[in-house]
Amino acid sequence: MPWLTKCNTADAAVYIGAGASGRLGVLDASECPSTFSVPEDLVVGLIAGGDRAIRHAIEATENSWTQTWEDMLALRH
Repeated sequence: MPWLTKCNTADAAVYIGAGASGRLGVLDASECPSTFSVPEDLVVGLIAGGDRAIRHAIEATENSWTQTWEDMLALRH
């Protein structure tokens, strides 16, 4: 798979989304290690509002212009 070869040279592939699309990104990222035999930290799913937003709508974070940036910076630490 060409994308997998490309990902092996990067720090991580990151899915970013809010609401339903964020939930689907987190779900897809969580399946990559078992499906493609890649390390768990190679494909990351970020949803606006964090883990709680996977199960509950958090409207304020879904409309935040800064939250995604803050979540991306948190990945580096």
